[in-house]
Amino acid sequence: MKYQTFEELYTDNRVLIDFEFKRRLYEVLEKLLSKIDYFQNEEHKEIDGFQCSAVNDVYRGNIENLEKFYKPLYNYIKTISMPLMEKHETYLQELKHKFIDILLPDSDIEKYRGTRNWATEYHRYRHKQMALAELLEGFLHYAYILGASNVDGESENHYENDAYGYSFNEDGTPKTTYAEHRRNHVREMESYGRMSWGNLVSSIYDMGCRSALERGVSYPEAADYGMQEASNFVKEIFKVDKDGK
Repeated sequence: MKYQTFEELYTDNRVLIDFEFKRRLYEVLEKLLSKIDYFQNEEHKEIDGFQCSAVNDVYRGNIENLEKFYKPLYNYIKTISMPLMEKHETYLQELKHKFIDILLPDSDIEKYRGTRNWATEYHRYRHKQMALAELLEGFLHYAYILGASNVDGESENHYENDAYGYSFNEDGTPKTTYAEHRRNHVREMESYGRMSWGNLVSSIYDMGCRSALERGVSYPEAADYGMQEASNFVKEIFKVDKDGK
């Protein structure tokens, strides 16, 4: 047995082991972030229009307190340098194809063209190229993501500055920041959750928002549109006239 202690193993494989710990930490924090959002939604469900405001305020306070954990955790996760594979997929594919062309160039199979064994040799050769492609893809993937860094770095304020939904104005500024998205989301979770009428009106509001967003309306305007739809629904049900009577 080559390694007798973890220290010996770590000495020879420090880079790989460090990355594996970073990767697992990143995944755990991502799950924790989603869990906080889940807990907030669970608190939202307890807010009921038929119970006193003091009880509802406890749940609203829990939603706000959970957001205090959500914000720094979001900033930390976004600060950790875990390269995003999808942003470099084209580059990695080009690199993989270059490797294959060097190791198994198509010119090597051309000598069989027109011979009796052409189909068999061609199939065998393509199979080798596919196996090499899978091997190289895994190698390039891990070689690339080993660049994870800044685990111990100071968190940046991504919560306030990140664009939400990748929508930008003509001057390059984000139409909606992540902070605005979270503020709207938290505000919605602080509204009534369990009340049957509240659920119904919330659904009308949500459908109105989604309809506006699908038409390309910005989120703040879509929220106003959704609120107007919900308001019109309530007025129609209770026959409220324009004067509120």
